[in-house]
Amino acid sequence: MTVDIHHLIAAVCPDVYCEPTARKELKRTLRERLNAADSLAYLKAAAVAQPREPNTEDLEHLQEMNPFDLPGLEAPVEKHILVYDAPGDSLERVYFLVLDILERQLGWQVTKPVDLVNATPGSTLVQQWGQRPGRSIDETLKVLEAAQLQVPRLLTSLDELRRAREQLQLIDDSRSADPGRRDPAAEVLKGQWHEHRLARNVSDDLDVPDDSGDAAFQAWVAQLQLQLRAAIRP
Repeated sequence: MTVDIHHLIAAVCPDVYCEPTARKELKRTLRERLNAADSLAYLKAAAVAQPREPNTEDLEHLQEMNPFDLPGLEAPVEKHILVYDAPGDSLERVYFLVLDILERQLGWQVTKPVDLVNATPGSTLVQQWGQRPGRSIDETLKVLEAAQLQVPRLLTSLDELRRAREQLQLIDDSRSADPGRRDPAAEVLKGQWHEHRLARNVSDDLDVPDDSGDAAFQAWVAQLQLQLRAAIRP
């Protein structure tokens, strides 16, 4: 009887390497041959085996599978249980201490498919787990409150920055060689200068300014430009 290696492997480990549709028949054949003390039991079972093709598993099905349902994890070669009684210490400290000892001192290659942690009822760990959601909610509320205070300030700062940039552009336009840009900008600045003088309770006829008034106006524009540039400087 000639059987290829793939059929033989499927007969030896049908739960992993045999198609689900043929597993029942394979196991029945293997059980009957072994009960009959047949030395060729695995070869005869391999004749009815159907090896699985690689990469035929649905990815969504793999995501839903529990890694501890696999045969190697159900019956590991070694299994260790650590009981640690230290009410004053946190779990993270002893957890990473054990991992460090296994990897650095004992030379183990540690692979953690998943971490399962159980705590004794009434222990410090249970209390910490119960307090964590409340602390997280409190921290989240503090962050939201701080954000609510900062957002209006940020919007106000952005509005002031926008107005400062517009005012600087207005000053630049008032010094342009293009009359179409210079004259309207100069009129707007003179209106602002007039309001500035009125706010200081100083009367001045800006419609027909004299030389001293124009000099004061230019000095005010220069001072305003310096203040605006200082305000928008990073």
